[in-house]
Amino acid sequence: RGCADCHAANGEGRVVLDAGPVFKVVAPNITPGGVVKSYSADQIAASIRHGVKADGHAMVFMPSAEYSGMGDQDTAALVAYIQSLPASANDPGALEIRPLGRVMYALGQFPLLPAEHIDHSPRSRVAPPIAATAEYGAYVAHGCTGCHGADFAGQHVPGTPPSFPNARNLTPSGLGTWTAADFRRALREG
Repeated sequence: RGCADCHAANGEGRVVLDAGPVFKVVAPNITPGGVVKSYSADQIAASIRHGVKADGHAMVFMPSAEYSGMGDQDTAALVAYIQSLPASANDPGALEIRPLGRVMYALGQFPLLPAEHIDHSPRSRVAPPIAATAEYGAYVAHGCTGCHGADFAGQHVPGTPPSFPNARNLTPSGLGTWTAADFRRALREG
């Protein structure tokens, strides 16, 4: 569901983006040898769904809004997967919010703490049955909203520098003559 996009293929962490005076985004090592080594399964789940560290403080840039509605069983499976990753001692460095990023955050123009916008109320979450239905498709596609927007019409990816390419319009008008095979290939192969 996209974890490797930031945390690297095996969860060992990496520098995601260095945007000069704005920020340096570093996704931490989430293997059992990294930041989650002392986290319980519930604390890992809270990091995924609520964007908070084990101590309850908000995580910077963790796109938890995309995962906050993930079903309980899917969340448990993701936690089990993270706990099964080969332990890595990789230290990708520290995330840095630089002067321009701090000013942009103070002006409300920079989404540093996605946890500020998540419903944190305790509740069970159940995924719809796996099937070729609009309901299940909406559940799966929710993970795409962070980049492509709530309406999937494309947007500038929040928190990225102006030079960063916009996320594509995934609506029928944006995809034009794409076939289902074209869409599958784009999802699987980029």
